[in-house]
Amino acid sequence: MLTYRASNVVNLAHAAMGMYGAYVYYGLRNFQLASTQTGGNLILPIIGLPTHVHVLDRPTAAAALAIAVVVAALLGAFVYAVAFRPLRTAPPLARVVASLGVFLYLQSVMNLRVEENGAGASSFEIRSLLPTGGVHIGDAVVPTASFVLAGIAVVTAIVLALVFRYTRFGLATRAAAEQEKGALLTGISPDRVGLVNWIVASVLATLAVVLVAGVTQKLDPTETSLLVVPALAAALLGGLDGFALTTIAGLGIGMLQGTIGLYQIRATWIPSWLPAGGASQAIPVLVILVAITMRGRSLPSREAIVDQRLPLSPRPTRPALWSLVFATMGVVALLTLGAQWRLAIVVSTISGIIALSSVVLTGYVGQISLAQYAFAGLAAFTTAKLATSGIAFPWAPILGVVVTVVVGIATGLPAVRVRGMTLAVATIGAAVLIEDLVFASPSLAAMDPLPRPRLFGIDLGFAGVGDANFRA
Repeated sequence: MLTYRASNVVNLAHAAMGMYGAYVYYGLRNFQLASTQTGGNLILPIIGLPTHVHVLDRPTAAAALAIAVVVAALLGAFVYAVAFRPLRTAPPLARVVASLGVFLYLQSVMNLRVEENGAGASSFEIRSLLPTGGVHIGDAVVPTASFVLAGIAVVTAIVLALVFRYTRFGLATRAAAEQEKGALLTGISPDRVGLVNWIVASVLATLAVVLVAGVTQKLDPTETSLLVVPALAAALLGGLDGFALTTIAGLGIGMLQGTIGLYQIRATWIPSWLPAGGASQAIPVLVILVAITMRGRSLPSREAIVDQRLPLSPRPTRPALWSLVFATMGVVALLTLGAQWRLAIVVSTISGIIALSSVVLTGYVGQISLAQYAFAGLAAFTTAKLATSGIAFPWAPILGVVVTVVVGIATGLPAVRVRGMTLAVATIGAAVLIEDLVFASPSLAAMDPLPRPRLFGIDLGFAGVGDANFRA
């Protein structure tokens, strides 16, 4: 909410920034690299620099947390100054792409950093900063940390609401968010306001992930970065403006997820293919879709000094000729090159087809989807399951496409009526949902070897044995 108020950015990298700050804290407290147990190491997120630098010997929790807060503040300032301040007057689509780039970079670099020289995973001893134990409510035992976390969230929301309502800084942020041009005329610098808000947002994200990781005893670059999905759900219910509504929505979503997760464990009628925790992971996505549908318009945006439209898509020149040329080159390469080259051509062709879907959606409609690979995977997964169930080619891939089209329409229909960042928010939730419900299911993923596709008795499969593999 802070980054959206300050710079009109739905920051998809918000949880990823908090994830890095949490790795800084736990790395300082206890970092194991190449089977050598040490402490006081600061993990560096910059490719080309050492994995870490030693800053303190056996730092206390307070010292490690203070360093993590400083690093989080620097990260927030850097991301704003380098990635988002230059895009202040750019179309919303450009800001979505920038936040996605920050998300992917932090997630990828931390995946590299937690590898032991690219081989084994590093090990963190995660100790909670919150009290342990539980509170008995009837037959249930609720961890004490849950109440403490809820209290911290409520207090933080109250403090932020008071700051933004009664302080000069809060009034300046509200003025810049509502009327940037008017704020400039009154001497308020939107850049300075944005910088401070990004710093505060990054620090809050870091503190949140540090506390949550201590409770769950889990810190993972990918899973932690995707905590942005339930955060987006709560923020949308709060209209990206109300601290009280957002906090209530966040607590409600969390409690509903916990209740459904517990019910899924105890219920006997729930199908076995549904992964553990899969039903609870669907809640934030459903909330996002409902919030977008009820809103009936794009995410609210502030009045900027310059409102730029997306550039027109270029018209392709001689598409038939170039398609024939490259298709001929591909066929010749598949018939003459070795297996590894043929594999590269096949993978590149598949990636090119998926990229073309983004060209149609982004280039011609002005929308951005973050679930194209998830949709492609769902179609392939459905095709494989149908083929191993006895449905012959070409009906299996056709039905796989139909199933995916239905899922895509259900996801995008509430969002495609408006431009901006709405579809990106909906589709990142859909991508996470497909991963948690389908790809993570052990029973769905288990299948027999795929039969070779045949049509009118002709073998259309390109996979072979040895040097004949991936030959057209």
